[in-house]
Amino acid sequence: MDTTALWIAIVLLAVVAIIALFRPRRSYQVELVNIHRKRNHLKPLQAYYPLDRFAKDHSRYMARRHDCSHDRFGIRSAKVMKVTRSDLVGENCYMYPSESYCSEIDVRLVEGWMESPEHRANILNPKYSKIGIGVVVKEKCVYATQIFCS
Repeated sequence: MDTTALWIAIVLLAVVAIIALFRPRRSYQVELVNIHRKRNHLKPLQAYYPLDRFAKDHSRYMARRHDCSHDRFGIRSAKVMKVTRSDLVGENCYMYPSESYCSEIDVRLVEGWMESPEHRANILNPKYSKIGIGVVVKEKCVYATQIFCS
């Protein structure tokens, strides 16, 4: 990596860190997702608070079971469709080992989803326009859910 590219990378990381300081945690994860969408010439997702409730409820469910799954996605997606009047719903879930939740965890969550073809497809789906985020920390694990809709 040449010196110019290194400085650009440092400046970008500094900007992301500053954004993290002045935005609520959920907005930081949305910002990270939208960075990937922008790199792929896609419109940014809008944070949509009604979706947060569904995402948070599913993260709580995973935490209770100490498991990462898409259990009951059919039921959840039907409810999301009814509330949002959307005909397309997607979901990303993650169980990450950590005793706390911070912006560094958001970076790792989004990086992990981007490394998975199915989860990456959700993040980069041009038909999605809204996103909801739900995160729960329990017993040294972070349980995160992203819900997308058109």
